[in-house]
Amino acid sequence: MTNWGKFVAIVSLVTVSTAGAAILWILSLDPGSTHRFNPKDRSALAGDWESKSGGTMRLDENGNFSASNINLELTCSAKRDRKLNPRMSGSGKWDFGSFPDEGPGIVVAFKPEGLGIADCTVWGTFGGDTTSPKIYLLQDNGTPEYYQRPVSG
Repeated sequence: MTNWGKFVAIVSLVTVSTAGAAILWILSLDPGSTHRFNPKDRSALAGDWESKSGGTMRLDENGNFSASNINLELTCSAKRDRKLNPRMSGSGKWDFGSFPDEGPGIVVAFKPEGLGIADCTVWGTFGGDTTSPKIYLLQDNGTPEYYQRPVSG
């Protein structure tokens, strides 16, 4: 065998060994739940959702939406003290929808209480898995906030 032949054989052996080790390592990882939360009907979303920051949302099967103490961008507010008091309450209508560069979720025509402004569009995207579903409001201002089902206790 020529020197080039030995070199090619060694490089091939190292490549195959490395690829095999990488495959074994990947297969040994615990991927956790592979059942990403992606409901297909309104009943799967109906009910109350809350954040750790005190925000609450209610999604009804008929498409009604209400929220209390949620954090949204300035585009949903006409208050002058919006930067000091970013949380708001209101109601609207929701449906399934997805923001162009995000995954599946909801879209809400949201009307903040007492502001006299037209509906603003609020997008939410699904996260978590079927055992711990989450909804992320894409318009959250500052620290991202996600909503989960209340813990029963």
